[in-house]
Amino acid sequence: MYVPQASWRPPRITTALALIADLLPRKPDGKRHPQLARTAMYETLPKNSGPVACAECRRGKLKCNRVFPCHMCIKRGYEHMCPEGVSEPRLSATGRALRRTVSDLNAEAELLQKRVVQLQAAFRETCRRKAALDTNFTTQRRGDIWHLTDAANGLSYGDDMAFGERAGWRYTGLAASDSTAQGMNASCSTASSCASSSAAVTDEALWSLPDGIIELSNSFPIARGKTAPCMMRYLATYLPSREEAEWYTAAYYDTALSVYNPIPEAVLKCDIVARIYGQGLPAPNPCHLSVVFTVCAVTALQQEDDPHREHRSRFYQTLGKAAFCLSQGVSPTTIDAILLQTQLSLSIFDTEAWNERGMLLGVCRQLITASGMHKDLRDFPQHEIEERRRVFWQFCFVEWTYCLQNGTFPSFVDTAIEVPFPPDPQPFILPSGEAEPSLEACIYRHAYTCVGPVARFCTSSRPPDHEELLRLSHSIEAFALPSHLRVLCGAPSGLYSSASPPQVRFSADPRQALKQFIALKGSLYLMLMLHRRAFMQAVDRAQNGQADVDVVNHKYAASATAVFNSAVMLATGMRSLHAAHPEVLRRYWRLCSSLLFTSIVVLTRIAIEQPQSVLARDALKWLDGMVPFYQSRAAECNTGTYDSMASVIIQKGLQRAKHCATQRLHDFEAAQRMSATRGMSTIVL
Repeated sequence: MYVPQASWRPPRITTALALIADLLPRKPDGKRHPQLARTAMYETLPKNSGPVACAECRRGKLKCNRVFPCHMCIKRGYEHMCPEGVSEPRLSATGRALRRTVSDLNAEAELLQKRVVQLQAAFRETCRRKAALDTNFTTQRRGDIWHLTDAANGLSYGDDMAFGERAGWRYTGLAASDSTAQGMNASCSTASSCASSSAAVTDEALWSLPDGIIELSNSFPIARGKTAPCMMRYLATYLPSREEAEWYTAAYYDTALSVYNPIPEAVLKCDIVARIYGQGLPAPNPCHLSVVFTVCAVTALQQEDDPHREHRSRFYQTLGKAAFCLSQGVSPTTIDAILLQTQLSLSIFDTEAWNERGMLLGVCRQLITASGMHKDLRDFPQHEIEERRRVFWQFCFVEWTYCLQNGTFPSFVDTAIEVPFPPDPQPFILPSGEAEPSLEACIYRHAYTCVGPVARFCTSSRPPDHEELLRLSHSIEAFALPSHLRVLCGAPSGLYSSASPPQVRFSADPRQALKQFIALKGSLYLMLMLHRRAFMQAVDRAQNGQADVDVVNHKYAASATAVFNSAVMLATGMRSLHAAHPEVLRRYWRLCSSLLFTSIVVLTRIAIEQPQSVLARDALKWLDGMVPFYQSRAAECNTGTYDSMASVIIQKGLQRAKHCATQRLHDFEAAQRMSATRGMSTIVL
């Protein structure tokens, strides 16, 4: 069977006739048919026996007269190369610039190759002398290691930093000063040691990072050239001493910026800090370094007695971003490092920080999908399987909450989630000996049952279904909290009026009280976000034809009641928390103030839009206590311009609400007098 090739063309008619002539019977003298013979002979002749165009005209697609040198080559000045020669192509300005760039890059590559050879020689020479080097590189440092790290630094960044002005410069962390070194011993308090070291570090030392580390930090989270063990050892020289690292780790869970810590305390202490500061280990994992640096940054920002806390936090945050690396694969610690970075941009009123947090969560989503953490893969050790599950559910909670606040569609909510919940690391033990789920375990289940569906409902492009809204609201109310996280005394019934306020009681332990408040505000915040659209349809006068509406009898009365109760419950819970533990509310006021501000705005909107309703009268009574409470707490915490502006806004809102209520009362009395006057006129007539 004949198989045509790529260059095959259909045979010409004359060729076909010649082939047929070969198949026909010949004459007795052995000759073929005359007509077919002439056709075959004609086929063998060349089609055009004249000269072809010159090479330059063929290249330029010009019309050549085929008399060499041709008229086109003579016209263009190429008669000396016609007909076989070809001129060089003329480059445009862009082409010439690219040629110069390529030439410069080739020259730079040759210089860098020579530099690599020199640094490799220095590295081999240093390796022969580092046998006596102490393996604990964070406490005792010798001069030999600095030649090695400077060489590695120059090798990674491609510059002459090791031989420049910073060749002899060293940074030894917070243990550099003599006062700190004398204060650090086994018997002294770690907190006092850290406080004494804070005053010894100057602004110049805090900002004296090499330019290469700054460049690596700016390339976070996608950075290159940081997989060398020497580079990790160079970054590890900026670690605090082990005592200070343990103090930062312990203080992180007491004074963190977020009410939710994305990494368990046992994992941070045993799996990360212990490995970095262990003896006889190779260069530390880059993500482990990033986690420790970021924990130090988060904790340092909360040390109010440290005059350099903002500088120190930015210093460790820069190191945490510089140490982060993806070239060694994606592990649970990789996701932990990115989620920790999201804690440093918590203010929803800072647009740049909010966008950065969204970008980091997007990177996490891609890494989780690429590594298969969204599937329950069993080809790992049991410990790693549990860590992968923990990291996946932590990401889901953080990302779904962000999407609910930002209005973006969440991940992993359109498909069935295969990943089971991780085991509870620290279950709560009751006095009776019975174990209950901890706050972390409740957060995972609450995220799956309530946060994810609510985020999907609120960010969906489909028209809202009120029946589905009520079903989600019922699931939030029906979510069962363990007894050690409950603060509401008795079951809620009807509206929370000022005559019968909700009874809230927090634990005597500050840490336990904080966990109770986290559980309380989580469900109440979901109720506010879920019912906000239907609430506005029930309250807003513009959506009700500028008419007075009885909110309690509206078709969306359930949403209006739910929002009213949630706002009252949030304010009551914060006032009860302040009465029991004022230091807890003061420390977390930056996060709680937005919730209280939202509650005040909700009640103010009810009082202004529908002043004749039953909810408006109760809202005014609640506002009389909530607005002064907000203003006093904002003045006490002194958190900045935002609280000052918010205090002015809610004060003006309260004044307007009272004015609307007074005006409504005057209108009602005038209508009553007019009705009475008309009645008397009818009687007289």
